[in-house]
Amino acid sequence: MCSISGVIQRGIGSRKATAVERMNAALRHRGPDDSGSVELKSESGETIGYLGNTRLAIIDTSPAGHMPMHDPDTGNWITYNGETYNFRQLRTEIGDEFGPWRSNTDTEVVLRAYRKWGIEAFGKLRGMFALAIWDNAKQKLVIARDRFGIKPLYYYVGSNDEAPSLVFASEIRALLASEQVPRKLSNSAVKSYLQFGSVQAPLTIIENVRSLVPGQCLTVSATASSSFNVELLPFAIPADNPLPKSRPEAKAQLRTILEDSVRHHLVSDVPIGVFLSGGMDSSAIVALMSRVSPERPNTFSVVFSEQQFSEASHSRVVAEKFKTDHCEVELSETALLASLPQAIAALDQPSMDGINTYVVSKAVKEAGVTVALSGLGGDELFGGYPSFRRALTVQATNRLAKRLLKVVAPMGQRAQTDPRNETSSGSWRRVMVQLSRFTPLVDSCFQMRRSNL
Repeated sequence: MCSISGVIQRGIGSRKATAVERMNAALRHRGPDDSGSVELKSESGETIGYLGNTRLAIIDTSPAGHMPMHDPDTGNWITYNGETYNFRQLRTEIGDEFGPWRSNTDTEVVLRAYRKWGIEAFGKLRGMFALAIWDNAKQKLVIARDRFGIKPLYYYVGSNDEAPSLVFASEIRALLASEQVPRKLSNSAVKSYLQFGSVQAPLTIIENVRSLVPGQCLTVSATASSSFNVELLPFAIPADNPLPKSRPEAKAQLRTILEDSVRHHLVSDVPIGVFLSGGMDSSAIVALMSRVSPERPNTFSVVFSEQQFSEASHSRVVAEKFKTDHCEVELSETALLASLPQAIAALDQPSMDGINTYVVSKAVKEAGVTVALSGLGGDELFGGYPSFRRALTVQATNRLAKRLLKVVAPMGQRAQTDPRNETSSGSWRRVMVQLSRFTPLVDSCFQMRRSNL
């Protein structure tokens, strides 16, 4: 996973070094292979910030990938969490414009891409990332998050001391560990959690801590001549594919995109596995892997002894068809209860999902696999859950109700304003006759809506 963290504050001196050390310690579970921090200096030599990182080595696992990573020619620094799947193409495009390369990492490619294109480089990155770059020439910190928000990134702007400050990290627990962020629950976030089952960005469960929106940059100017200026701006994302002109063309284009995506996700210098639930999303990933890679997939499934909850039969069919090295992780009630404290502790924010992911991730790691693909997001993108299809029925019900009110309301209004009671009574009878024709349909629709939500 890796993690990033940092503090920017004019006049910071050396007082915040321990804050980054505490954040690194809180994030060690994300990056067990290496860790580091760096002190940021102004042009006058004043300490104005720190960057931290913990590393899970995936691309170029040698010490050359140590972070934060420095560009000695520009004085720029980067702390990076993620993978840039097209880093080899970008490396070829940049070439030796800035001299010999010092590593085979995607991190160095991102650092040089920023040197060449500025924040426009982020739109060229194909992958998942949360990063922070110290632009030494502009005396500016830039933090950015990938276009889908796969990698988390949180920040807090405050003035706990005599000067404003920015604190950022990959997890909220790290921000709290920095001791720079007040521990105050966000009422709006609690409402969001109870309504949606998770806290909706940019809110977080902690008051005044924000989640950086996907596809967005945050910049902080730290020059002596400027005030502490925090700016949020999106980075441009180029359109990759033309719109299809027909359904067959759309199907062919979708298959090509999915195969290409899976192929890029297999770029790694460490073993890769797949979470296989037996659902359409993860099954499709296994099928696509078998088409684009000669390697035999390592698949992992969580199974239950209670047959009504287990998808073991489905995952076994997929594993057998595509000849995977399949591992089943049986989760009993006792084992689940025993793992709950660790699973809940691993959640950075409250969520109604995630225990399953924790259990299978733990099993995958114990099997010696560092990276795993999953179908997370596939059902949401392609409407795979029955509840998504029911949502269309709810929308239709709402439209029907609105049309019905438009028809009935004027009739009722005329009946109310009719000065002749007898005519008024007759008008109301006509309204009720018309309404009674719709009542069974409306009642059944709203009954279905109540039972499905």
